[in-house]
Amino acid sequence: LPTVDVIETMRALPTKPVQDPPPGVVGVAMIRGEGVPVVDLGAILGAPGRAATRYVTVRCGEEGRTVALAVEAVRGVEQLPAGALATVAPLLASADDDVVTALGRRDEELMWLLRASRVIDTADLKALASPEATP
Repeated sequence: LPTVDVIETMRALPTKPVQDPPPGVVGVAMIRGEGVPVVDLGAILGAPGRAATRYVTVRCGEEGRTVALAVEAVRGVEQLPAGALATVAPLLASADDDVVTALGRRDEELMWLLRASRVIDTADLKALASPEATP
């Protein structure tokens, strides 16, 4: 994720399920006094089922609403050298609904550059911001 989109990282908090959640949404958590949608990033990227121990809160959508990405771990912040990222092949870009914007490599590990604004659909994000979705 570009650091400009990241608000903070924190331990995973309890979530309250919501009725008929959008794809990848596991519920809503109280973060800093606000009901925040929690999205299983693994499910969005096609690797669900891992236990989340951390949340990465990001600005998402046109209005910059807060979303918590549930992740297994946060390994750190990296500044990548120029040319370290390559564009995503059209097949992969369409499969991930434009969430993955570029691919890179750190040592022998594959790195995915994610577009926070595409992690959850804007209409779904607005619906989750309604008073009924707040825990």
